[in-house]
Amino acid sequence: MEASPALILSVAFIGLMAIGVPISHAPGLAAIAALLSIMPPMPALSVTAQRIATGLDSFALLAIPFFFMAGSIMNRGGIARRLIDCAKVFVGWMPGALAQITILANMMFGTVSGSAVAAASAIGGTMQPLDRILPHVDVYVPSRDEAAHQTGETDPRRMIERFRACGAPGLLGVKLGAQGALLSPAAGDFIPIPPVAPPGPVLDTTGAGDSFLAGLIAGLLKGFDAARAGRLAAAVGACCVTGLGASAGLRNFAETARLAGIGEVNA
Repeated sequence: MEASPALILSVAFIGLMAIGVPISHAPGLAAIAALLSIMPPMPALSVTAQRIATGLDSFALLAIPFFFMAGSIMNRGGIARRLIDCAKVFVGWMPGALAQITILANMMFGTVSGSAVAAASAIGGTMQPLDRILPHVDVYVPSRDEAAHQTGETDPRRMIERFRACGAPGLLGVKLGAQGALLSPAAGDFIPIPPVAPPGPVLDTTGAGDSFLAGLIAGLLKGFDAARAGRLAAAVGACCVTGLGASAGLRNFAETARLAGIGEVNA
């Protein structure tokens, strides 16, 4: 009994995903496998190429770069800044004001541009007013996604260099999730912080980034240098993910320091 193309498509897709093939590639490869089950190789590959070309032959796709351009023009012209200021007037007093302002500003911008893509391009991805704040900040360590939106860079070192170029004098860094973090106590000085293995099963990643920052500041206040404070921070984040919620998995300082492989020093 021959397998149906639908079964081959499903099995191939699940199998490709299971072995780590990117989601952008797995559907196409699975479709090729299904086509090969019902037609010779050359016609199957020809049909696949034709379908790809047909999908790309769309005038609607031309609108995407123009949406980004519209967002960039409105951002540089000051419209985005004024919309954010307007949103602050309405919801800046509410708990969780940052999230509320972001949502309302995007709603207003969406009504102007008619595009969610343009709204994200204009409201996000800007160093303003961060560029004026950084010279007065002692420690600034955003997540990779936050730093990418703020700087437009993809490399963590380039992100930190952009922050440093704004006049930031203190400890800078980028949190890299499961890959640890990259810290920079001074211009041109980069310290990779390896991840710390969680002391238990991972249950919830809520608050892991905030726990990392709490551990980093605690280490600095205890007199640790950037490298040791970074290892302590990684250990605090590793403990956080072992409990449900933002703080249930946290340990005391002594346990966390042992997990980080460091000793306490007096400030």
